[in-house]
Amino acid sequence: MPWDKSTGVILSPTTTQNMLEKKHGRDRIKTYRKNNEAVLSQTDAYNQRAIQGDFRPIYHFGENVLEDKDLCIDDKRLHIVGFDKPVNLDIVSPYPDMKITDNIT
Repeated sequence: MPWDKSTGVILSPTTTQNMLEKKHGRDRIKTYRKNNEAVLSQTDAYNQRAIQGDFRPIYHFGENVLEDKDLCIDDKRLHIVGFDKPVNLDIVSPYPDMKITDNIT
């Protein structure tokens, strides 16, 4: 099945949580949640300010945008200009039971 640049995978929060627990274990996920409480607090504070109309943009249009020429991809690696090491694409999925098959319509 050919995939173009706009193809993506969408997983539910529950499916994602189950995959993370399966890979890392329930105790590590509990530790992550505990360590992430400060981030959630900051996020909530930002959201409350935004609701009141008090926010500063975080995204700066056009900054750090990669162009096609900045990427080189083959069946084994993804090379990104500015990074010393390529992203290894030749890996075995830790989730063989969640493999995407070619019979997707």
